[in-house]
Amino acid sequence: MLMGIHKQALSALALGLMAVDLGVQGSFIANQARIYSIDSAARSRMSSQLFLTCYLGAAACSTLISLFWSQWGWAGTCMFAITLMGLAIVVERPTWQPRTHE
Repeated sequence: MLMGIHKQALSALALGLMAVDLGVQGSFIANQARIYSIDSAARSRMSSQLFLTCYLGAAACSTLISLFWSQWGWAGTCMFAITLMGLAIVVERPTWQPRTHE
């Protein structure tokens, strides 16, 4: 959103890219922690599936973002990113579990 609001500011671009990188690294750490807490025989297979789906998702998003950029510029690119965030919340929401305090 910083990059959408401050279209000409290089500092906003740098902050936005750092935020994206932080989010990606955080998701990798969280997902790998989940994988390593499961059966040790399945770790290698599940790690390879994680990175394959991340790679395919990044390739697909890269293609789509270039289309949005060429058609609508920053506004379209930012709206696409916001749409993806909303979709992720909708897809992931049913799996959220309430915390139990023990």
